[in-house]
Amino acid sequence: MAIDFDQLGYIARRHGNRSTWSVPRNAYRTKDDRWIAISGAANSVTKRLFRAIGREDMAEDPDLATNPQRVARMEECDRAIADWIAQHTQAEVLARFEAHDVVAGPIYDIEQIFNDPQVKARETFIALQDEYLGKVRIQDVAPRFSKDPAHMRWLGRRDIGADTDHVLAGLGFSADEILALEAAGVVKRAARDVAEMP
Repeated sequence: MAIDFDQLGYIARRHGNRSTWSVPRNAYRTKDDRWIAISGAANSVTKRLFRAIGREDMAEDPDLATNPQRVARMEECDRAIADWIAQHTQAEVLARFEAHDVVAGPIYDIEQIFNDPQVKARETFIALQDEYLGKVRIQDVAPRFSKDPAHMRWLGRRDIGADTDHVLAGLGFSADEILALEAAGVVKRAARDVAEMP
């Protein structure tokens, strides 16, 4: 986009999931109402994709051999891929594409993210205790470095001002000074006692 603007003055506009300079590159709905993302800018990948969806005619069409040619026939390419994918489940599509070495992957919903073996192995989510909700799973810190593996430690406070005393005391304010700041409307303190931040 930077080069297009710098050299041509072209300002990219929204196109949804589709790319207008690389075909095929889009997101496609499967039979089981899930999604697949495909990137086929490389000519060899696109040939494999067309073969994977049973379109040998498109794989061998000399007018679809290069990316600029496919861009000119974007609708036709997109429709052929979308129609085939719509007849298969996400698992079936991914299995076929893996067998044909097609550059594609699932677009996960949150349930799939939670259940993905790699997500679990990487401990992408962490369970923390919340004083109101109980156990809550949230995304942990990313990235995590081997020499300093940071992790989420708490979910934050529900009550505004829950940590005012703690923070201001840590900055050297006395209890009387904190009360004076509250009375002047400069800070807010929690209406109830809250345990110290972990």
